[in-house]
Amino acid sequence: MRRARSFYFIKNQHGLSLIESMVSVAILVTVALGVISSINYYQTRMVLGNTQNSLEKIRGDILDRLQNDRSWRETVVNTADLQCVEDMADCQGVAADFPIEVRNDDGTLYADAATRFNSNGNICDPVDIANLDAVTLNLRCPIQFRIEGNFNCPGGVPCFPTSVDIVAIPTVADEFSQVYGQLATGQANVAAGACKYCLTFNRGLATRQQTFSYISRVGPNPGACGANVWTMRNLNTLVDDQEAVATLDGLGELDLPQGRYKCRAEATAYNVGSFRIAPFVDGAQLGTASGSGFTAALSGSKAFVEFEVRQNAAFKLGIRQLCSRSVSACDFGFDALCGLGDYARLDCTRIF
Repeated sequence: MRRARSFYFIKNQHGLSLIESMVSVAILVTVALGVISSINYYQTRMVLGNTQNSLEKIRGDILDRLQNDRSWRETVVNTADLQCVEDMADCQGVAADFPIEVRNDDGTLYADAATRFNSNGNICDPVDIANLDAVTLNLRCPIQFRIEGNFNCPGGVPCFPTSVDIVAIPTVADEFSQVYGQLATGQANVAAGACKYCLTFNRGLATRQQTFSYISRVGPNPGACGANVWTMRNLNTLVDDQEAVATLDGLGELDLPQGRYKCRAEATAYNVGSFRIAPFVDGAQLGTASGSGFTAALSGSKAFVEFEVRQNAAFKLGIRQLCSRSVSACDFGFDALCGLGDYARLDCTRIF
């Protein structure tokens, strides 16, 4: 009896039908595909996130150097298209967009148009075989910044820029092209303002100055101040010019290289009525300042003028005075102190 019941139990057991098995397999495959898709999705999102972090680091490093005056000075010196800035010359002939080499403050190269970065934001060499993945043969150096500058010079006129617009445009290439494709960009996207990871920066160029001072030293009675005639003051003595910007021409004026200068000129006169002082650039008058010459003080009466001059070629700079009456008209009994004062000075700063 016991044996019969056991037989009955076994006899009534049955397995999955073919249809049930197929349905089960289909469910398992669907679940597996979902899991694989999720893994791929999260993997690509992780790669995208890591790349975005790397781009942020690269952008930050470039920006730090562009804002650092010492690094920017080395960038200007070592970038061929910025030579006109170094020379303070007309930049009109420079291309509309030109590559920039970003330098460290010691002059070493940090990044240029061909520089690539790895997933950690560190510079790597794209032609080094060690940077190729052994399985996929893709570069381990996938991120590249193209760094360009633009003076925005108007056409047909001289351009002396005071700043340069810089854009660093990232491009990315790797086996995850469908992910990195979201980051790749071109100039058109930059112009449209759609480049999320582009670095744009306006860098002022006045980061270096050279100062110099010269005076006229000709004794206590430097000479007559002709009535209504511009008389040159003889700048013949160096006070301070550590970078040797100016050269005395031996005729009372300074020879200066092209560039932008902010200056102050001052001079004295004795008993000549009213007088004026003016800077002259290559023999042409540039502004005036007035002073009163009615004084018997040994120091004379002083006048000064502040001015700015910007030239795209070497030029001469001097100081001249014009008096309302000449020495012969002096009638105050101070003939020895009548005419040009014994003091004239020119102080200038060359601005880069």
